[in-house]
Formats: sequence, structure tokens, C-alpha cells
Amino acid sequence: MVLDYGNTQPAGEPKAVPVDEPKATPAPAIGKRQANLGQAQAGSLPAAPDFSKPTHARFRAKLAQIVASAEAGDIAGLQAFEINPVSSGPKAMALYRDLCIQVDGDGSVPAADKSDLRKRLRALETELNLQLAKSYRNNTDQPKA
Repeated sequence: MVLDYGNTQPAGEPKAVPVDEPKATPAPAIGKRQANLGQAQAGSLPAAPDFSKPTHARFRAKLAQIVASAEAGDIAGLQAFEINPVSSGPKAMALYRDLCIQVDGDGSVPAADKSDLRKRLRALETELNLQLAKSYRNNTDQPKA
């Protein structure tokens, strides 16, 4: 079988293709949250959240109390400090408080926090399973135990 593409000239010598040298891979960027978690796991207090913006003005006093308790090593005071995480400010304070508890304690996550997380994950799993069942047209009102 002969293919004719209409080119009667010989192919000639192959051309050398320049090879680009591999570039050094930059180190992955670490966000503030990951950096704070790394500090807490290493045993040092993480940086306090930046509440300098006017939107966080109403939370500055509470944050100052948390920072003071953390610097004093008052784990009981940190654990007793209640935060209603309804917006970004309280959520940042809650995360900072929890990281400080890990630092000042033995570095482990308290059993109550693990239990709370398991409950939340079970609720999310149930919701996800119901949504999947509906999407497969297997409508169920209650999950089977």
C-alpha cells in the first residue's frame, strides 16, 4: 500500500527540538488557617485573628479576653468562653480559641469536640444519602436504619 500526499521532495534530516530544562517547583503557598494549625500542632500559640477592620469592632473586646486567657494558659477559661459562630468574626474567634486549647493542653482534640463532629457528620451523611436517593428517583422520606 502506497500513500501519496503530493510531496515528492525527500524528507531530509530530522530537526533537533530544543528541550526546555525543568523549572524548579515553587513551594506550595500556605494560607493563614493552615499556618495557624501548624503553629498549634507544633506547640506554639497561633497568631490571633486580625480584627482591625471596622466590621469587627464589636468583637474586639471578646477577642482580647480570649487572647489574654490563651497567653495566661487558662484552658478552663478558654473552654468556658462561649462563642455563637453566626458570622466570620465569631467563627474566627472560635477557631483561634480551639487552636489555643490544643496548644495549652496536650495537643489532642477534646472528646466532646470529636463527638460533636461525629454528630454533625452523621446528619450531613443522612442528608446526602436522601438527596442521592431522590436523584436516583428512589424517593424515601426516612432513611432505613
